[in-house]
Amino acid sequence: MTADILAAPRGDVARAAAARNWPLYWASEIAPYLGPRIAEIGAGETPAALHLHDAAEGWTCVEPDQRVARRIASRARRGELGRRCAVLNGWVVDLPKAEAYDTILYINALERIPADRAELEAAGRRLRRGGHLVVLGEAHPFLYSAHDAATGRVRRYTRRSLLAIEPPGFQPVAIKYLDSAGFLAATAACFLPTAGTPNPRRIAFWDAALVPLSRRLDRLSGYRLGKSLLGVWRRIV
Repeated sequence: MTADILAAPRGDVARAAAARNWPLYWASEIAPYLGPRIAEIGAGETPAALHLHDAAEGWTCVEPDQRVARRIASRARRGELGRRCAVLNGWVVDLPKAEAYDTILYINALERIPADRAELEAAGRRLRRGGHLVVLGEAHPFLYSAHDAATGRVRRYTRRSLLAIEPPGFQPVAIKYLDSAGFLAATAACFLPTAGTPNPRRIAFWDAALVPLSRRLDRLSGYRLGKSLLGVWRRIV
């Protein structure tokens, strides 16, 4: 559980700040798995609590970067993250052992952690039986780029590689790709000389035009194609 990985520059912050349709899409996909007590690991500058705090009785944003944690705490004090949002400067192992959570989230965070299998095992020990572990991350190793490396991303996942780190005592509930239109665009961009760091214009086009298209295409394709990968497990023992 290496905190400095998530303290690295996060280029996805700009993408998240500019996007509107994308967070609404993935939030709708994970909402059914949210319980009353939620911990969000590696919450970052734009916590999932911004979009989903109404679903929780208690939400803990866990962030290893002290400066980012302070900014999250400031947003929480202003009420942007709901009335019951707490902020913990630390990591999953710093969550109180005596408290069992209903849902633990990793939103674009797990792919930045070298020991991802050990990370999920630690998270699993802090979930109650019947609780859900939710991971949303970037997909397809062949799309790994200099931008990924610069923003602290260690890897991209496939269905197989994500299932391979399933913690003991858990059962997969959903493993599906999201953003099929974005995947097709990203694949095509690999062959363009202008491919590189996302810029505001590209982000705006992707969010306004491709994400709504993906919401339709993803269902039609049975969630077998996409630039992001969603994994959900339920603790059964």
